[in-house]
Amino acid sequence: MLGLFLLCENFFISLIFVILFSYFHNFSLLFFVLVFFINKFVLLDRLKDIVDFHYQDAVALFVVYFFLGVYLYNFANLETFLLIVYLIYNYAFDLIVIRLLKCELKSY
Repeated sequence: MLGLFLLCENFFISLIFVILFSYFHNFSLLFFVLVFFINKFVLLDRLKDIVDFHYQDAVALFVVYFFLGVYLYNFANLETFLLIVYLIYNYAFDLIVIRLLKCELKSY
């Protein structure tokens, strides 16, 4: 549910979730904070002008999982097929949860 907290909740809950996610999954906290701030303060404002309203959450979530995939491909010892399946499954799950909870992109 990484994308749900990055896109839908308020700033402090998102930041706490990113810290806990990186701690429990043993990922670099600096990487996730960088992706988080790029997503919150740069990407979301530009997506509102470029991408259609109905697809903004999917595109923003894709960018988050793209960066996560690049990070995991370079620094984790996972096979490529396993990594692709993991990312597609989590991306689809996040899209479904975002649609069910009717989240909107929020820039701060």
